[in-house]
Amino acid sequence: MAVVLPQGRFNNTGDKIIRDFIAEHCRILAVVGLNVNCFRPHTGTKTSVMFVQKWDDELCPRKEDYDIFFATQKIAGKDNGGEKVYETEILPAIEPKYKTWKEDVIDEDTGELITIERREIIKQGRPEQIILKTDRWGHPIVKHDLFNTDGLTKDGIAEAFIEFAKKERLSFFL
Repeated sequence: MAVVLPQGRFNNTGDKIIRDFIAEHCRILAVVGLNVNCFRPHTGTKTSVMFVQKWDDELCPRKEDYDIFFATQKIAGKDNGGEKVYETEILPAIEPKYKTWKEDVIDEDTGELITIERREIIKQGRPEQIILKTDRWGHPIVKHDLFNTDGLTKDGIAEAFIEFAKKERLSFFL
C-alpha cells in the first residue's frame, strides 16, 4: 500500500499513535519526501509517500529491526505556480551557408585594378533552438527525479528503491 501524508504525520509527537499503529500492522518499506511543488497549484503542503506491506507469515514475516528506504524528491516537475516543467534539449545553431567569389574592380580613388572578395548567403542558418524531449508516444517528458522515463532521463528514486528491494529480498522482487 502507498499513502500520501502531510510531512508532519512523520514528525509530530502527537501523531506517534498513528506511526505505532502502522508499525504494528505493516512493514514500512519506504518513505519518499515529495517536493513542495508536487501538488501545486492545489496545495503547497509538504507531503511524503509511505509504502508499507502488511505483515504476513509467508510473504512478509514480522521483524523487529529492518532497513527502511528513505528518499527525497529534489526535482518537482512543477514550478511554484503549479505549471509543469519539461525536459528540454538544445539543438546547436547551424551556420548559414555562403557563396564566395573574387571580383576585379577599379578603385575609385586611385584608378588601380584591385581584387575584392564578395560573399552572399545562399542558405539561411538556424539559431540555437530549445526543444521539448518526448517519450516514445510523442508526449513531452516532465522534468522530475522520481523515475527514468523510457531510458531518456536519469534513473531516479524508483530505480533506487528497486535496488533496495532486491538487496532486502522483499517478496515482490524475489
